[in-house]
Amino acid sequence: MKNSAQIAFMPALFQATETSNPAMALGAVQLDSKWLDAVGHLSMFSGRTIPDTRQAFENLLMLETDPGHRAVLMTGIARCLNSQMRLRDGGQLLGQAWALLGPTSSGEQRAFVMLEMARFMLLIGNIDGAGAMLDPVQRLARSEFLQRQHNYYRLALSAARGDDVSEGLEESAQWFLQHNQRATAVAHYRMIAQLARAEGRDDRAEDWYQRGLSLAADRNLQFCRALMLNDLGVMHFQQGQRDRAMAELFSALDLAEYPYSRIDTLDLLGRCLKEEGQLAEAARYLVEGLNIAVDQGTLIIVPALCLYLGQCHEGLGQNELSRHFFSRAYRSTMELLRNGYPATATRLEAIQTYVRFCAGNPGASADRSEDTQDEDFAFALAHTLKEIRTIFQNALLDLRVLEHGTQKEAVHRLGIAHRTLSNVRKRHRQMGTPPVPASVTRFVRLHPDLNWKEMNQKFDDTLLAWLYRRYDQNRKLMSDHLGLSYPHLSALISRAVRSQDTSLPERS
Repeated sequence: MKNSAQIAFMPALFQATETSNPAMALGAVQLDSKWLDAVGHLSMFSGRTIPDTRQAFENLLMLETDPGHRAVLMTGIARCLNSQMRLRDGGQLLGQAWALLGPTSSGEQRAFVMLEMARFMLLIGNIDGAGAMLDPVQRLARSEFLQRQHNYYRLALSAARGDDVSEGLEESAQWFLQHNQRATAVAHYRMIAQLARAEGRDDRAEDWYQRGLSLAADRNLQFCRALMLNDLGVMHFQQGQRDRAMAELFSALDLAEYPYSRIDTLDLLGRCLKEEGQLAEAARYLVEGLNIAVDQGTLIIVPALCLYLGQCHEGLGQNELSRHFFSRAYRSTMELLRNGYPATATRLEAIQTYVRFCAGNPGASADRSEDTQDEDFAFALAHTLKEIRTIFQNALLDLRVLEHGTQKEAVHRLGIAHRTLSNVRKRHRQMGTPPVPASVTRFVRLHPDLNWKEMNQKFDDTLLAWLYRRYDQNRKLMSDHLGLSYPHLSALISRAVRSQDTSLPERS
């Protein structure tokens, strides 16, 4: 694809669907513009609200025909969308911006687009993806603004990996503050506070949060204040200062003028109340957040909200409602995973909770028109192929030993050496002896006459065909998640598709 020298693989997140078109139509006026830094500064919300900034970019975009200039403006719009967690639209718009950059585009323009792509990856928790986007930027960026922004994202990347980069963040914050980039400076302060909290230094965290609140006193920065108050509310709740925590969260709710800020606060209020056992009240805040998220297209948080709602209703003994929300959490998680979002702990919990709930409530899971029958292997989304095979092989051995009475007879019937059994058991222990999914037990029992080699190959083919559908035939994404090289996975999928006799398209 175009620009392959800078990005070896363009994630699906940045690919627009056939029906989406976040970009504006081409206008007729050519602007003689040298304003890349100006657009960059505006997209950091210097003295302007996010909606005002986005409108300014859209107005300019209607007048601009130069592809490189349009790419920069579209990236500014994408930044506004991403800051409001409209990530689906923002990611697709970034992909369109990148596609506009051609051989005549400057390194600065490429660097600007790639920086926002890196920020996008940081927002969704894809640390490796963010690093890959940042790698070429240092060579391309020439202006001090872009170099400073690159340094800031590098620091954020290191912080996400658990490194203490507080000193670097303090120095970086001073530069942005001197250039009237207060929103970005506040973001620095918040990150320093979060690092202090991770180290158990709550007093230091409190100091930096308070500095951030003071810096964000301006009316245009109250969304920054809301985020700071959210963090403080959670910290004080965990410290046992319940009244103070709730006051801060309700203050944040009052300040939350943008949808995502409001969703974030409603989510935290719901979770705190759920932890206290006030399930009905927690559900009220969580469902309000869910309704806003669905209405505004803030889909990244839907799985978590639905998971927590399902847990509230399960605790209240309302099985039908809990089933409904667990199902929504599962399906929205699967949609995010298929589109390249990482399998975070909360999303994996949504999958596992749904599978557990259906297994424990067979009556509640009957006649589910919104669900499909091929969700049996959902557990596999949390593991590499090597780990999946270990879970399957251990279950196969357990069931065959149970059927034949002894390990010796089971090994003989399967046609393997005893050391194979020992190796599987060892790997399973190293994984922490995970439980056997019901789908694996059912699979083994459905094929009682197959030997070891036949069973493993049939399971591989069935599982990979299922995963191939789940990932919308995206082999690159599958290879990343399963821990396989792309060529090896492609060979396995080709065999699986042939053996399953499915109509899955062969797509590279």
